[in-house]
Amino acid sequence: MLIASIADQIVRGVDAVTDTLSAPFSDPVIRLGVTGLSRAGKTVFITSLVANLMDRGRMPQLVAARDGAIRTAYLQPQPDDTLPRFNYETYLGQLTAPEPAWPEGTRQISELRLSLKVQPR
Repeated sequence: MLIASIADQIVRGVDAVTDTLSAPFSDPVIRLGVTGLSRAGKTVFITSLVANLMDRGRMPQLVAARDGAIRTAYLQPQPDDTLPRFNYETYLGQLTAPEPAWPEGTRQISELRLSLKVQPR
């Protein structure tokens, strides 16, 4: 029991040191999930949100965008290849076409990775 306790404390200490050393070199991650009833507009909401974050001039009410705290926003490769990618470009194309069309609803879980570079205060 004593050896197990000492080994456990060593592992915790190594984990703490590793976390402390790697923290400045890793980006914080925020995961958002959008849920709602069928045909509630989740696909359009996500497409619109991503498009507006990537073109912040269209979001003057978002304080971080207005004040220049969001320096840039860009799409990244998927972190998990087992989940399908949210088809952002197709949906955006449908919504912004010369003859706009409401995109088909998303039928399964999908994901999209958007990275933001921000200017800390």
